Amino acid sequence: MFYMLANVHHQIATGEVLPSLDRFWHYLPDLPFGIQSAAASFQLDLSMSCSIHPSFSRLRSLASISLKDNPGLRGKVPEYFSQLSSLSSLDISGNYFEGQFPTEIFQLKSLTTLDLSENPMLFVKFTYFPAGNNLQNLNLVGTNFAYDTPLSFANLTSLQTLSLTTGTMAKELPTSIRFPSLNILGLEGSGLEKPVLSWVGNLKDLKYLSLDGYDFSQSTLSWINNLTWLETLYIQTCSASVPIPYQIGTLAYLTDLALITCYASVQQIPSFIGNLTKLTSLTIAGFNFSGPIPYQIGNLANLRELSIEGCDFSGYQIPPWIGNLTKLIF
Repeated sequence: MFYMLANVHHQIATGEVLPSLDRFWHYLPDLPFGIQSAAASFQLDLSMSCSIHPSFSRLRSLASISLKDNPGLRGKVPEYFSQLSSLSSLDISGNYFEGQFPTEIFQLKSLTTLDLSENPMLFVKFTYFPAGNNLQNLNLVGTNFAYDTPLSFANLTSLQTLSLTTGTMAKELPTSIRFPSLNILGLEGSGLEKPVLSWVGNLKDLKYLSLDGYDFSQSTLSWINNLTWLETLYIQTCSASVPIPYQIGTLAYLTDLALITCYASVQQIPSFIGNLTKLTSLTIAGFNFSGPIPYQIGNLANLRELSIEGCDFSGYQIPPWIGNLTKLIF
């Protein structure tokens, strides 16, 4: 153990790449030694149950910090993270950080990935991202998210992946919002939330959309036909008093559709699913659908995965068109 610790000390002091400090963190109370002289960029991936050691402030060459899934990690996110000018990835997900997230960190132009998810006591307020920022991946699910004005999002032109919880927001995202590079979007509601979400229809290049925990009884997804390049659509733990919008049947490039644990007014599985001829995976589970399974699903010649469960099909036999799905695996 002494030899291994000495070697870790040497690597830190000389700026060598450290893939992980998982086993050594509790044995490094004297971490500040020589760290300020580290020149090379290196990574830390820590697993610990304690507060963040102040010596982090001296690791000016850090390119990546991963402090995820440490239930004992609490306190405030250090403001000195904003001084790590080489930082490209910060992952503090799955902890119990609290208070206001330091907005100065948003000013780091080197930052490409920011994961703050599953910190229920953390408050994240968008103020301003600088022009020329390179943020590509942002996960705010399970945090308390708010924003100042629509201009708070104006410079997120490189953002490709966005996940956030909207249930804690005091106001919805503006309909004028644009994320020109966004490919993947995951939105999580409170279960009682009646969102508009019409701004999602502006994301013309979106390929993946997940909606979880919304009440669509007062609004529909009529804007979804604007997402002409969408390949994956997950709708789960939602409710609606209106039929599933037929516009889903116009998504010509959809390959993966999942409707899971949702409540809708009693109805049959919509026949327009048969229009989605590129589908390779179809999951319908936990819906209160009844009646026969529409024969149009037999048109899905590319289907490899089919799962329909939790519906009421009593009195109906397995449809004969199932034999048309020759690529089916399960």
